[in-house]
Amino acid sequence: MVIRSWDGTARPGAAEEYLAFLTKVMVPAIVALPGCLGVEVLRRAGAGDHFVVQSRWADEDAIKAFAGDDPEHAVVPD
Repeated sequence: MVIRSWDGTARPGAAEEYLAFLTKVMVPAIVALPGCLGVEVLRRAGAGDHFVVQSRWADEDAIKAFAGDDPEHAVVPD
């Protein structure tokens, strides 16, 4: 198993909207991908607009199928 971690900060005042987008749109889409074993969305205490997303993958090939040849590449829709 490989864990892929990404963190980012929502625009000021948009944290709740971003959290809803992550949990209702992005997480279900990622979990549906072959090789994805689960996703957690963490919100940093004391900094309500900062998030960490950790996804678990069966192997690096599954991550590359999601993120491309560079597994460090962030996959974030506009």
